[in-house]
Amino acid sequence: MKVAVREVSVKGASTLIEWVDDSGNLNRAIVPSEEVSHDTDGVFVNDPDSGAPYGESWEDLVRAKAGPKGIANLLRQKGIWTYEDFLRNTAVVNSAFKEACSLNYQAFVDAVHSRQSTQEGKE
Repeated sequence: MKVAVREVSVKGASTLIEWVDDSGNLNRAIVPSEEVSHDTDGVFVNDPDSGAPYGESWEDLVRAKAGPKGIANLLRQKGIWTYEDFLRNTAVVNSAFKEACSLNYQAFVDAVHSRQSTQEGKE
């Protein structure tokens, strides 16, 4: 299927393209330059997903320490049990979510560093 793309860069016989998929996700891939077509309507590639992925696969490194159950537990630990609690203590609700985000962020940072160390042969 012909997909509208943006040409990010061209290096020799390879072109780095960018496009938004049907789910609204931004993607990049490296494709042979001969697969990129230009016309008056724009730049297109047939099946850009078949190109070589570009960049890090961040999805593989996201490991949520605080998912729905963990966040619910944080809310309860902070006294948020009911809708009325939620309305009266918005700052506490915000604090619980910030704590969950911090846990998830630290787990992500640790996974990135661990993967990099493994790739560099440091572990």
